[in-house]
Amino acid sequence: MAKARKVDIVWEELFNMYPILKQIQEKGFAEISAEQIKNYLGTEPRLVTKFDHYYQLPKIFQENLLSILPLTRGSYTIGHYLTHHTIENEMSNEENWKIESMHWNSLLESLNIHNVPSETIAVNIAEISGILSEFLGEDKLYATTAGRMGSGCFDFQIGINDNQNILQTIPVENSQIEIDAGYESMRSLTLIEAKKHLYDDFLIRQLYYPMRTWRMRIKKPVRTVFFMYSSGIYHLMEYEFPNPKIYSDIRLVNCRHFTLDDTNIQINDVISIIQNTVPEEEPKNIPFPQADKMWRILDMTEKLCDEPMNSVELADEYGFRVRQGNYYASACKYLGLVDSTPNNQFAVTEIGRRIASASTSQKHLLIACQLMKHAALHVVAQHAIQSIASPEGHALMRIPPLSAFIEAMHRTGISLGSEKMYQRRGQTIRSWMIWLFSNCTDLEIIE
Repeated sequence: MAKARKVDIVWEELFNMYPILKQIQEKGFAEISAEQIKNYLGTEPRLVTKFDHYYQLPKIFQENLLSILPLTRGSYTIGHYLTHHTIENEMSNEENWKIESMHWNSLLESLNIHNVPSETIAVNIAEISGILSEFLGEDKLYATTAGRMGSGCFDFQIGINDNQNILQTIPVENSQIEIDAGYESMRSLTLIEAKKHLYDDFLIRQLYYPMRTWRMRIKKPVRTVFFMYSSGIYHLMEYEFPNPKIYSDIRLVNCRHFTLDDTNIQINDVISIIQNTVPEEEPKNIPFPQADKMWRILDMTEKLCDEPMNSVELADEYGFRVRQGNYYASACKYLGLVDSTPNNQFAVTEIGRRIASASTSQKHLLIACQLMKHAALHVVAQHAIQSIASPEGHALMRIPPLSAFIEAMHRTGISLGSEKMYQRRGQTIRSWMIWLFSNCTDLEIIE
């Protein structure tokens, strides 16, 4: 059984100390002060009141479909609020990404595009390289605002979990907001919430409160961008609020993916790896993977370069369930990118660190080498490359169906038990194969 998080214990005690659930049942919401939290916690309330991702919410919040928002610098409201937004399918299916290449000035010595240690550096690189200007359609941007500040006074409406058509009004008075970066042009002000690593959702407040604050201060339109950097790729998503007085009325208007790296790998590069790799014996005591998203595996490997983590810490960091954290960490281990430490943490291996710091094209080729060490993947990959056709010089390849991957697992001695397990694991390695061949710029794949 997973060890309870500190935040779960804190809020369980606070719900026992104060009639929070009763107030929500009677009034639709409950308020709690920073002082009440501090009296119990003995430290800063902000450590247990800001949850960037839905699954970071305390267990008692998730069980009762609750969330929390700040009202002032010293008070919070708890209710059935729709506070988080799930990122659209552009981030769910990496094989559908169109990655656009931009130029980097190699004469700059104080920035290394293969070593991006923070959100601030990632945004700086995106601005200097022209990624931001290209994405926003602006010729000239000026860095004008960033950091912590007061929100001023405004009120808004927010949808509630059990009925999105019901809106509840929330007043905000000088709550603290934080802006990662703000750029003004002649036409608008763009506010950026930046993340180093990839996530499935985000806290709308990180865009909404700053947007409302600056709409009161300037006449120009205010634009909001959710920005993520991982594995050499800059993911930018612009959101708008069609009705700016409704917090949960959020809509994606633009999503693009950029790189400053060489991403050009050819199908012959991958074929050479397949033909020159001899599969190894399957690793012992590592479960066959169930983690479909290769970009998540690469991102987690980069994250573990910073410091070892256990499954609970990884799940909390990425905002997903502990089981999912363990699935992805185990997949990293299966591919040789991380290893277990004596205290049940995952630490990056030498090859994992090498892949994390490589250029995008080299990263993809190195991962291809790791994939082809596994017999089930190797068998299907060999079959797939034999089916490549080149009508009029354009290479086409049909990705084998799920049944081919399941058959390969059986043939290579993978023992999983139920057929459902074979289907789920087969879907994972099929997703990896799609990712691998999708990176070949001279190949069109057909599913």
